[in-house]
Amino acid sequence: MAYVELKYYRSYALEVREQGDVGWSVHVYAPAMDQRAEKLAVIDAPVEGLRLAISQAESVVDEDLQTQASRLS
Repeated sequence: MAYVELKYYRSYALEVREQGDVGWSVHVYAPAMDQRAEKLAVIDAPVEGLRLAISQAESVVDEDLQTQASRLS
């Protein structure tokens, strides 16, 4: 697995990794509250599915933010 790119969506890190000829994985990390960021999800996709994987990762972030907001209210 090779690290390809680090993107941010709403302060969450989306780490895009290439899985050789097999496809992609997007690792979703919540913002670090201390020294360690919490990994929320890993989304795997075929070679042609990177855009969909990133969209799914963004949905994971949105769901986590909604869960946090509902806990505060």
